[in-house]
Amino acid sequence: MKKNYFNINVQFNSLLFLCTALLIFFTSSVKSQESDKFIEYKGLVISKGSNNPLPFVNLVVEGTNIATVTNSEGNFSLKIDEALPSAKVTFTYPGYQKLIIIMADLSDENSVISLSPQTYELDEINISRPKNALYLVQQVFDNIDKNYADQDNFMTAFYRETINKRNRSASLAEAVVTIQKKPYARVIQQI
Repeated sequence: MKKNYFNINVQFNSLLFLCTALLIFFTSSVKSQESDKFIEYKGLVISKGSNNPLPFVNLVVEGTNIATVTNSEGNFSLKIDEALPSAKVTFTYPGYQKLIIIMADLSDENSVISLSPQTYELDEINISRPKNALYLVQQVFDNIDKNYADQDNFMTAFYRETINKRNRSASLAEAVVTIQKKPYARVIQQI
């Protein structure tokens, strides 16, 4: 009786070991296949004319949720699926023209992207100073309905914090936040 029990236990342990080994083998091969499916594009975004690097330029791959920003030296790193070679990436920065580039036109390493400055001519405005401070305050209260939203506003913000130690990045924290701003509600108090 002991012999049969021992044989069953050995067979079970052998089968368990074989299943575990196969599971580890297939998991590692799938993981290596997944990591091969991405292409990493790196480069620098500069201002056309001055050739100064532009920090915090927004890069968005159109039609996806893939996006990044350049660091404080203007460098970027963007990983996309290799199945998206015809995808378009949009570069935007305040005060510069938007630039759209097809990913296939970028080299994998050391792409230099130049953004052109964009100027807007503003209409002339006249500023007059009120002679009476009480009148100014009264105008502020009278125009509350015109100057504040009367419905909820939803805003999306991106936050990035880097901590550098000895000229090397020690920590990076990123977040995307959705903010709901409530409308202005006038509360009238009776005395």
